[in-house]
Amino acid sequence: MVARLLVIATLTLGLLGLTTPISSAGPPAQATVVAPGGTDGGKVPPSPEQVKQLVNADLSDFLTKLLTFQTEYFKTHGRFYQALDSHAVPPEDGKLVAPDLLLAGPTDQGEKAAYLWQQLALDAALPYAVRVDVYQGPRGWGYVLTVSATLDKQEWARTINTGPETWRESDWQAVVPVHE
Repeated sequence: MVARLLVIATLTLGLLGLTTPISSAGPPAQATVVAPGGTDGGKVPPSPEQVKQLVNADLSDFLTKLLTFQTEYFKTHGRFYQALDSHAVPPEDGKLVAPDLLLAGPTDQGEKAAYLWQQLALDAALPYAVRVDVYQGPRGWGYVLTVSATLDKQEWARTINTGPETWRESDWQAVVPVHE
């Protein structure tokens, strides 16, 4: 997907051998991207529908890599790999944002989210956040990839299921915040 986008700003990211280490403190590096055919000299962000289409196109390669990784991980560990949220706040309006939560991981698994980035050779910054949830039900094991992005001030999420519980999959849906 990045090949189809025009990167306006330069990213600085210290994960996976780059220049500045990621920590939970401070904001992540960002870049503004514009969908092809953008107007105003590349300053107008893409529409929410353009961002969804670009994310969907990018997911094809991501899902292929994830399936291969999960298959090997399952063979070794007897369960699928789980990844907590990659970003504290989903990227907005197609902006490339470096994940700021790659050093977090579930308590029952040694590998952190950075492990997924390394194994899948993911881009240093994405226009969406990712999370991988794992389940074991009566019909077997599976996992759900959730991608999310903030589009025109509204958070959206899409879930992609791999496994027997097909009801876990959904197309893009607006996320309704829970108020306390």
